[in-house]
Amino acid sequence: MKAVVVALDVLQDVLPYEKKCLLMRLFTEKYYNKEAFKGMMRKVWRTVLGVRFRDLSPDLFLVEVENGRDKEKVR
Repeated sequence: MKAVVVALDVLQDVLPYEKKCLLMRLFTEKYYNKEAFKGMMRKVWRTVLGVRFRDLSPDLFLVEVENGRDKEKVR
């Protein structure tokens, strides 16, 4: 398995909210529609207060949720 390395400056603005964030990496080399993927994940997770995605790289996302219960659903 490869290590996932993220530069600190990429995450600097979300560090105060780290308890409500998860890193998500999609392991594929095939083309996929990012927006369709994000929309599908929102539907699957059915969070109460919503979820936001930040693109950190082509296959790495920062997933932000509003509360702990939602984070457990996403996890």
